[in-house]
Amino acid sequence: MLPISKRLIPPLVILWVIASFFLFRKQHARNGWQALLAMALYYVCNAVWLFSSEDQASASFALEVKASLFVFPMTWMFLPQVNLRQRLNILLALVWGCISFVVISLVRAIYMYIQTQDAGAFYYADLAWFFHPTYLATYEAMGLVVLGRMQMKKVFALGKPWIHHLAGVVLMVHIGLLSSRAGYLCALLALLLVALQEFRRRRTKIGLVYIISGMGLLALTIMLTPGSQKRIQEVASSQEQLEQAFNEPGEETQVKAKSSSGGRLVAWRSAVEIMLNKPFGVGTGDVTTELMKLYERDGEDYALRKRLNPHNQFLQAGVAFGWIGFLILCAVFFFGFRLALQRRDFLFLSFLLILGLNMLFESFLEVQSGVVFVAFFYGFFVKSPVKEKFYKVKENHRHDDPPLAM
Repeated sequence: MLPISKRLIPPLVILWVIASFFLFRKQHARNGWQALLAMALYYVCNAVWLFSSEDQASASFALEVKASLFVFPMTWMFLPQVNLRQRLNILLALVWGCISFVVISLVRAIYMYIQTQDAGAFYYADLAWFFHPTYLATYEAMGLVVLGRMQMKKVFALGKPWIHHLAGVVLMVHIGLLSSRAGYLCALLALLLVALQEFRRRRTKIGLVYIISGMGLLALTIMLTPGSQKRIQEVASSQEQLEQAFNEPGEETQVKAKSSSGGRLVAWRSAVEIMLNKPFGVGTGDVTTELMKLYERDGEDYALRKRLNPHNQFLQAGVAFGWIGFLILCAVFFFGFRLALQRRDFLFLSFLLILGLNMLFESFLEVQSGVVFVAFFYGFFVKSPVKEKFYKVKENHRHDDPPLAM
């Protein structure tokens, strides 16, 4: 349901936690507890730094929005490990959730176009509806990786290869229409990861066909969508804004940000300055307030008008909680990568790479769309090893599990 409706998520989370309570066992906590605890500690940072925040209203709201960062890992910790059949079903549910929203959003776009004759209904924020395009593109990029992994294992959606491939095409085209530059990078990363797996299995032709056809489809979608072209051209013409990122604040030659690309550079530079000057952070709810002071000092009208946050989750953590928060967030990735590499879990590794890429360009853990996705699937991958030898708790193992390491 996550890619379909944000409003339904809070009650579903509550129901999931209540249902999970009946499966709690103390002995389950020994499997992957370091990774889950690291994520829970990141939420604890939000609670602790609440007391040093001047904007208590914003800080309290942040605690509410980010509650899943504590609820999901602490719930997953005491649950039995997910068997291979359940793992496949959950991943397929994500794919079908994405496909469902694609259909809904395109039908809505057609209706809006008929009403207004505005082709803008088919791209970026209008197409994403109540989602930020980057977050939606992230879900869909992960869906592409899942479909690619299933293709490797000769397991097809609904048992039909043509449906499986059509689902991949639909997701790629929709990502192209969403016009999110971070989304484009996620889609390309998804294609690259699947292709590299094919190359590793010495199926070079399949890998080449996968990445070339995927990139071609994405490029064609962008070329046929004026709004998407404009977003790409904005990056290509931002050389001056790249230069301003390296200027010292207050220099007369400094180039001011005039677009979202330049605004990000200003936000990154300002966030680093705060981290260096305030190594113990500014407080849970004061990140934007502190950044606004620097934007105003430096005459960055675009960033000031847009009230830009750091647009980088690592910098967001560093500004809010200081270097302690920054290191705890790094620990979340460290323990995750360690588990993924130990288990040779391709999908877990892909999830972490896609997530890490997004966090370089967005404060991904500041809104519900990012928090729930990250917290649920991070815990899910920690508790769902891909090979039987990693199962230390046998209660939920079934003999009808599929013979594949999804």
